[in-house]
Amino acid sequence: MYGVSVEDIKRWNNLSSSKIVAGKSLIIYSNGNGNSKVTNTNVTKNTGQTSVHKVKRGETLGGIAIKYDVSLSSLQKLNNINGNKIIVGQELKIPVGNNNVC
Repeated sequence: MYGVSVEDIKRWNNLSSSKIVAGKSLIIYSNGNGNSKVTNTNVTKNTGQTSVHKVKRGETLGGIAIKYDVSLSSLQKLNNINGNKIIVGQELKIPVGNNNVC
């Protein structure tokens, strides 16, 4: 689908085997060189220097920050959020690359 190998997907996601768990997001670099990040569902779509995460039931802002290895404050600042309240279906900008900390 993305024109990349299984070995690349395993390497990008630190997987030792090809076995994956349903519902787990995978990092996929669509051009094969690590510059264009997408994931396995509607969770993330590439928009340049940020990705977009669609909030699912049960997720928290802190949990999303951990998932993408970004600071909570950078998510709040990038998305103009005061506090930690998010809602299901909300689309959050996620910093990628060198802009992970604001």
